[in-house]
Amino acid sequence: MVHRLRFLIGLNSPKHLKIGQASVTPKDEESTLIHGKQESSQAIDVTKTIQRLRRRDCCLYLLDFKRDLEISMDEGTLRLKAQFDDEEPLDLEIHFDRNTAYLVCDT
Repeated sequence: MVHRLRFLIGLNSPKHLKIGQASVTPKDEESTLIHGKQESSQAIDVTKTIQRLRRRDCCLYLLDFKRDLEISMDEGTLRLKAQFDDEEPLDLEIHFDRNTAYLVCDT
């Protein structure tokens, strides 16, 4: 319920959400640290899908990761780089399963 309320408020935010890079890795995939960044041979690029899921260019609400991201896995990790206007960039690592919902908005 709280996510829905924040989503509705976030829809009216004057700040724009810019999506950088987004990738998903399965839960059981081991990732390695390369040049200070987590890298995986099994990573799936979902950047364009995430960009299409933005609402009013100011918020992102993922209710069903498998369906929303058009992937076949039920559990995994979404790595997302995003930024609201001129604020500090966000570097999110979101672990998800079938029951996970996630909201990115400026509220």
